[in-house]
Amino acid sequence: MRIITVDHDLADVSTNGFATGLTGPGPFTTFTVSTPTDGIAHTISLTAPAANDLSAITMTILGTDADGISQTEARLGPGSSTTVSTAAYFKTIISITASVSLGALVMDVGWSAGSASRTIPVNRLSDTSTGYAVDVTGTCTYSVQQTFTPFNSANEFTTTKAWVVVAGTSGVAIDNSSSSIIGANGLRLITTTYSSGAELQWFVQSSS
Repeated sequence: MRIITVDHDLADVSTNGFATGLTGPGPFTTFTVSTPTDGIAHTISLTAPAANDLSAITMTILGTDADGISQTEARLGPGSSTTVSTAAYFKTIISITASVSLGALVMDVGWSAGSASRTIPVNRLSDTSTGYAVDVTGTCTYSVQQTFTPFNSANEFTTTKAWVVVAGTSGVAIDNSSSSIIGANGLRLITTTYSSGAELQWFVQSSS
């Protein structure tokens, strides 16, 4: 057995951390940073200032997930004075392509409070479950999820992972300990809301 420690030190939410005032035809490939400033995968936010309605334009975001695997998500843009976020968690973004030119309209790109740790592979062949504990500093709502998606011999997930919440760990906001179901291939830690300065330390007892 070994203990894996994951430090989840969260950057403040930013509506324009990636880019401010994107406009014109795109595709957009130049950003202030390529990853959120905490180096953690986050849901990506798209914000339109007043009098900039982008809700009929599909935005396709290309980047990588928390494990460095390429992913894309297409979603409708924000309405005037509105912010929308992706469902997927992106550790990096490479490009944003709009279905039509933004013309004179503008859009900001940042990251939301939704975040995901890298996947911690665990031994699916073990006859015991994998235990873990989470230590919370500050205010944060989080969950621990497990996946049964297979991975290759290098412990690299090469397909889209399906996640289910570990029982009793959905939306908790205090220190917590539990264990995965026997047969799980991996675990991850996700957040839904947090205050400025929030940190999580996650300790996973892994036999992989």
